[in-house]
Amino acid sequence: MQHAQVVLIVIAASLMLLAAAAAIVSMSLQKTEWFSQNEWLKADCLSSYDAIRRYHVLTMWGVVRSHHCAYRRKLIKIYAAQFFLIGAGIVLFIALL
Repeated sequence: MQHAQVVLIVIAASLMLLAAAAAIVSMSLQKTEWFSQNEWLKADCLSSYDAIRRYHVLTMWGVVRSHHCAYRRKLIKIYAAQFFLIGAGIVLFIALL
């Protein structure tokens, strides 16, 4: 094996380790918003059915938005893992030609 092939294999192994790290980090728990009793039964809105209904919709929208942000953060990490893995495959292919 030539020195260049060994260097390329080491680079590919490093990229695989980065891909594994990104994949593991993507599985970590994310902080998201959720309903609290104070939000769900806000005293200011209990006087009217329409007011409490509008307030519930706004509260639920905040929770949904929080979950979508968490999903986007996870997707970015998964895309990074895929990118590193594809890069490692290309470098290994070049090294073993």
